[in-house]
Parts: sequence; structure tokens; C-alpha cells
Amino acid sequence: MALKMLFEKTGKCSVTSKVNGLEAFNVVSSCLNQEPKVFYDLVLLDLNMPVMDGFEASQKINELYSREPQFSCNISRLNNLPLVIASSA
Repeated sequence: MALKMLFEKTGKCSVTSKVNGLEAFNVVSSCLNQEPKVFYDLVLLDLNMPVMDGFEASQKINELYSREPQFSCNISRLNNLPLVIASSA
């Protein structure tokens, strides 16, 4: 919650919180299925999240983004992927 407050205080970003890795993956996935598509710049995950852990969620998110044409067609696609950070307390 402290990070959420810190990021939102800047007024330059919005924060979406989920309680497990599956919910995090689903929200990222749903944003790519809407028009216009919404892309996340940063995804913070806990390695020990319930249902789907941070390792699996980050792998699935990167696979999802790599199927998007604007990310898979050029050599600089890694620069366009969201930064996925996983940590454990």
C-alpha cells in the first residue's frame, strides 16, 4: 500500500492492485483485449502470491506482450515490454 500511495501521489500514474498472480495476469490481459489497447509500463509482483506466483505471472505477461505485433516485429521489442519486477518479503 505504501508504494501505491507513493506512485499515486506523483499524479503521473494510476495504480491497479490485485491480491494474486492470476488476477494480475487477467487484468493485464483484459487491457490488451480492449480498443484502444492499454499497455502497462510497470508490473510489480510478489514471488509468493497465492493462486499464481510472481514467477508464473511474469512469464505469462511477457508471453502475452510478445504476441502483440508492435512488440514482436522489431529488434527493439524488449524496450517496449512492461518492466516486471518480482520480489519476496
